[in-house]
Amino acid sequence: MLSCLFKRRKSGFIFAAFLLLGISFAVVRAERLPIKHLTIADGLPQNGINKITQDASGFFWFCTGGGLARFDGYDFTNFTTREGLPGDKVLDFLHAREGDYWLATVGGLVGFEPDGATHNRVVTSDEAARLPDAPLFTTYLLPDGKDKYPTKLLQDSRRRIWVGSSGGLFRLEKSGDQFKHQLIQINLPPATAAEYVYSLYEDRHGAIWVGTETALYRILPDNRVTKYAASYAEGEPKPLFQALLEDRRS
Repeated sequence: MLSCLFKRRKSGFIFAAFLLLGISFAVVRAERLPIKHLTIADGLPQNGINKITQDASGFFWFCTGGGLARFDGYDFTNFTTREGLPGDKVLDFLHAREGDYWLATVGGLVGFEPDGATHNRVVTSDEAARLPDAPLFTTYLLPDGKDKYPTKLLQDSRRRIWVGSSGGLFRLEKSGDQFKHQLIQINLPPATAAEYVYSLYEDRHGAIWVGTETALYRILPDNRVTKYAASYAEGEPKPLFQALLEDRRS
């Protein structure tokens, strides 16, 4: 019986040893995955990346502090103020279901037409409507304040486009061929820092979540708003709600 028990233990030990070896090989193999470090030397306009996204055509788009970059798997194509961006710092990128491209930049909300005519200056929405050809970039300034700029973009399941900004929350409304900003009142504090929207998210129930400097706001489909304030002691860093994630238990 002891011999049999020993054999079982011995065979178990051998199996465990092979299992550990297999795991070790897997770890070694994972560590050898090819990773390429892409920088300005490879064509990026700037090394600081604010967002990476992929559109329906398979192109990767990089929002950087030096402009917008498109990557086709081999080369970068860069778009900066030389092509008409109102500001080189691009914070967010949205490819809407209707096919429209939108950029959140420090110079304003920008409509992007990849096949549009290039202008080496800023083209506003009012001017773009009078041009014979659609420009590469069309800039929409936020109402009531040139210092306010978009920070986050979201298209919800109802195809509405939400614009988080340094001065509150807006929704983009289309009237004819023009787009207008509609301010969404969620009782944000009046301080500039507290109005800054760091994150936007739509949950599986259709509610829109807005992350600011010290609080989360939930906007239900019937427009009711709930505020979830963060608590922190004086002298502690403020809990910026920079990213939101919904788990499977919600």
